[in-house]
Amino acid sequence: MKILLFICIISIYPALLRGQDQVSFYVHGHADDWQLFMSKNIVDDLSFAKVVIITLTAGDAGHGCLAYENGKIPYYIAREKGAVYSSKFACDILGKEVSDVPFSSIVSVNGHFITKYVYKNHIINYFLRLPDGLYGEGLPSTGNQSLEKLRKGSLKTITAVDHSTIYHGWNDLTQTLKSIIIAESGLDEQVWVNTHSSDRKYNEGDHSDHYSTSEAVQDAVKDLPWAGIVSWMGYRSRKLPANLSTSEIVNATAIFSAYSWSILESGYVSSFDNAHRRFLPNDFFLITKKPVAGSFSVRAINMIKLLKRKLMT
Repeated sequence: MKILLFICIISIYPALLRGQDQVSFYVHGHADDWQLFMSKNIVDDLSFAKVVIITLTAGDAGHGCLAYENGKIPYYIAREKGAVYSSKFACDILGKEVSDVPFSSIVSVNGHFITKYVYKNHIINYFLRLPDGLYGEGLPSTGNQSLEKLRKGSLKTITAVDHSTIYHGWNDLTQTLKSIIIAESGLDEQVWVNTHSSDRKYNEGDHSDHYSTSEAVQDAVKDLPWAGIVSWMGYRSRKLPANLSTSEIVNATAIFSAYSWSILESGYVSSFDNAHRRFLPNDFFLITKKPVAGSFSVRAINMIKLLKRKLMT
């Protein structure tokens, strides 16, 4: 039965994907990273492409799946909601129908259960909910786990803060990320994956989770010639002169406000403070891997491998 299903999927797969739009990816350490560092680019991409946002950590600040102080819900859920609100707002800026609400589901990717939100098939969010790594050493309340430790091999497994899944090593994590990118990219001949810069000179003083997320992206797409990488400056950008127009800054501010509203509404101190607002007038990036137009056969082989692996489980 599985073999017959597999053959059917292969036979209809090309026809299903020819109608898909172009796809852009944004892979981040935390739920507010794209709003602070690259919102203009996402708004631009939404005008012609499906945008897929993948957030690796819960950004839980060591509180795991618990609420704290006056919080009404766990902090990571407040951040997750904020990211969904702001992504919906970014999509709605384009003047499209805004009556729909994001659809949430739990999907299985590479053997892991991951939370996914879809808004009008224009913008998609995946949340892996891994522990906040702080300066790379992790936090005691979440078992001192971090992406950096997993990448360096000093940590053999890492568990999502909601205990939804366990990643068994760095390769397991990067293969999961790769699976999402292949599955969502369809037959777009070239895709761009936007992420943090791992260049410690260009992107000096950034967060450990940002650097490790960038390394994860690089490992995930290293054998995907059709996937390029755009590497973005993080914390250092606030030290540089503004390079966005007035309207772009207004959009960036509004998008981040939607995120911050969720934090405040959930009982936590608002993120809309001077320290965060200083990032909003700036977007700085470098192209660090150029994509090569992929042939149908290459893309089909990648998808068939994913389908085969799924059917075998």
